Amino acid sequence: MSRQATHHQCYDVHVKLERIRNCLKEKHSVLILMRGAPGSGKSHLAKSLLKEYSHGRIFSTDDLFTNKHGVYKFEPMKLEEYHKKNQILGKILETKSFFQIFGVF
Repeated sequence: MSRQATHHQCYDVHVKLERIRNCLKEKHSVLILMRGAPGSGKSHLAKSLLKEYSHGRIFSTDDLFTNKHGVYKFEPMKLEEYHKKNQILGKILETKSFFQIFGVF
């Protein structure tokens, strides 16, 4: 029985984006957490990774503030609830073989 080598670059919190791309190319299960200031490019990066490596899923808290007509309305009182919803979705799907991007978008 052979053991797969551990790819430490897939688990390092300070890894460069190119090493993450290598893990995604190899179809490793990867969890990417992003946070940053509004307009800093988190959504753009998440969408570009998903476009390039289509075996993933984005969990964006901003999506939960967007109604069915595409109108975004931030409600500070719901922020904690929406973060928890994303965490639950991630837990349910963590056994799947794909990458997940969580963001405080």
